[in-house]
Amino acid sequence: MLLARLYHLNGQFDEAIAYGGQAVALSPNNAKVAAVFSAVSTQSGRPERGLEMMKKTMRLNPYPEDWYQAFLGLAYIFTERHEEAFTPLKKCSDRIPDYIFCHVHLIFAYMEAGREAEARAEAKEVLRINPNFSSDSWVLAYKDPAVRKRMVSHLQKAGLP
Repeated sequence: MLLARLYHLNGQFDEAIAYGGQAVALSPNNAKVAAVFSAVSTQSGRPERGLEMMKKTMRLNPYPEDWYQAFLGLAYIFTERHEEAFTPLKKCSDRIPDYIFCHVHLIFAYMEAGREAEARAEAKEVLRINPNFSSDSWVLAYKDPAVRKRMVSHLQKAGLP
């Protein structure tokens, strides 16, 4: 799974998916492998697969790690299920308030739902966690140029640089 994540972080999304799929095949009952593959899949333009893998993660581990919620919420956002995204994302931000992914994903969900005031409040949290946050850098983890553009627009409209 490490290779999948490294390829993902390098912007080699197809390779990330291939290695992630191999990791899942080699360790089909490993919740962490499924969780990381969920994140890689969602950010690589395969949110349906990401949602499927995160649901599998939750079945494999009935006491999931709190960070899983950030990527469950993201998969809901990218499968156009915005209202369903709020519960896991809020749970994530409540339980691990310094985990920036929870807040950035909440901003995106709020903006997609037309809830700009709430997105602005989350933007303040992002800047509290990382005063040097950059929307342009953040979106490099996403394969789809249209998603990158939309996300940058939402993040900046919420008040992030």
